[in-house]
Amino acid sequence: MPAKASPMRILVVEDDETLRNNLTTILALEGYSVATAENGQRGIERVSKEKFDLIITDISMPRLGGVQMIDSIRKRSFLNADTPIIVFSGTINMDVAHGIKGKVTKAFCKPVESVEVLNYIRIHLDPNFL
Repeated sequence: MPAKASPMRILVVEDDETLRNNLTTILALEGYSVATAENGQRGIERVSKEKFDLIITDISMPRLGGVQMIDSIRKRSFLNADTPIIVFSGTINMDVAHGIKGKVTKAFCKPVESVEVLNYIRIHLDPNFL
């Protein structure tokens, strides 16, 4: 019998505690291993110490926003170049679009349903989902 594949490790970086908790709960119930951070600075700290298969982050957060966090972790090579990153934003204006272009896998506009994010992960990113 083949060994069961390890669950995807996902980091959720979101300053809105309700959204962070909802997304974490849904992902964990689906069998994913989920860690959280409440802002970009904490996200960098987590990524520098742990390996993740996927990063999900808000764009607008206190202390350090999502675009700056993504730039920092990519420049420091904390992630493989092909590690997917999903972003959330209340508005994706030209500045945000320019800041994330070529750096993220998918962008969702808020409000976003957690199940929509889950379905995207299942279909496009989870090698264990059939």
